[in-house]
Amino acid sequence: MQRSPIAEAAATAGARLRLYQEWEVPGVFSRVEEEYRAACASAAVADLSHRGVLRVAGSERTAYLQSMLSNEVKTLRSGDGNHTTLLTPQGRVLGDMGLLCGGDEVRLVCEPLATQPVFELLAKYGVLSDVEVEDVSARYAQLAVLGPGAAAALGRAGVAGASAWPSEPWRWVEARWRRQPVTMVRSRLAEAGGFELLLPRELGVDLWTVLGAAGVTPLGFEALNLLRLEAGVALFGVDFDHTHLPVEANLLDAISYTKGCYVGQEILARLRARGHVSRLLSGLVLEGDSAPPAGATVLHAGENVGEVTSGGISPKLGKPIALAYVRWKTLEEQAPLTVVWEGNEVAAAVVEPPFSKTVAKTP
Repeated sequence: MQRSPIAEAAATAGARLRLYQEWEVPGVFSRVEEEYRAACASAAVADLSHRGVLRVAGSERTAYLQSMLSNEVKTLRSGDGNHTTLLTPQGRVLGDMGLLCGGDEVRLVCEPLATQPVFELLAKYGVLSDVEVEDVSARYAQLAVLGPGAAAALGRAGVAGASAWPSEPWRWVEARWRRQPVTMVRSRLAEAGGFELLLPRELGVDLWTVLGAAGVTPLGFEALNLLRLEAGVALFGVDFDHTHLPVEANLLDAISYTKGCYVGQEILARLRARGHVSRLLSGLVLEGDSAPPAGATVLHAGENVGEVTSGGISPKLGKPIALAYVRWKTLEEQAPLTVVWEGNEVAAAVVEPPFSKTVAKTP
């Protein structure tokens, strides 16, 4: 079990810690509802230092990653980024990641359970080219500053470069704080917007503390998870893993069908030609006032047609929402669904995340 230095400071400040993918992370600081509301109405800061960071350098890094990853690399310029995956030859997801293209390196930001498998495979085959792959996770602290007031809050904290901060997910710029580089990446974790920061590890606690003094609400994992669930962001190790195809996990923004060959590409091409996968990670809005846990069963006419991976009560909708794998045929027929767990059996409707926008359009 690991714990980031920010989590240690958060625990000292009274946060209740919880376990997430072999890391202790701040779970709740005050009340989940208050933290969530701050991230939607003003600004809130969360610890993301459990995420891994891989650095890929060398003169052949672009060609190498173009042949290994599922999304475009060679068309990217410094400051560009995207969502991508590393697949097995059978088309299964070893890990998904945010790719940040720099002038002389590429950085890959991964969920903790994906970091080691991705590193090992990229390092293994990178030795055949002029490519250097490093796990540089220990160099960084990572924060998410979310909400409509995120840019102003970072400016008050002394982070320079606010006028140039990116407005599209995965785009990034290098700002400065205390004369040290801070990578500012546009976040996709909350509909209210905000940024994810990579900065020298020794400065993480200091910036977290300064942001708190500037009026930014500390955001625990529980509230952060509600924000990412409402935004429809699937997590490796939670909603999908190495047994899933990226298409069935609905990672369509991480796949290029036009870039040419890469590991697992042939399998994805066959699936596309077939027209669909057997099941698809989908959004569900439920009746009632209880959220289904991971593993809850999705039924149609009494038949098991799927399984929940993540669930929660959406404060924005006032309803339970979930991500769940649902059989393709059932989705195609728009069949009525129920979700069953621990004595509960409630009706559910399939929607396309982000939840609030989709539900607003639903009669």
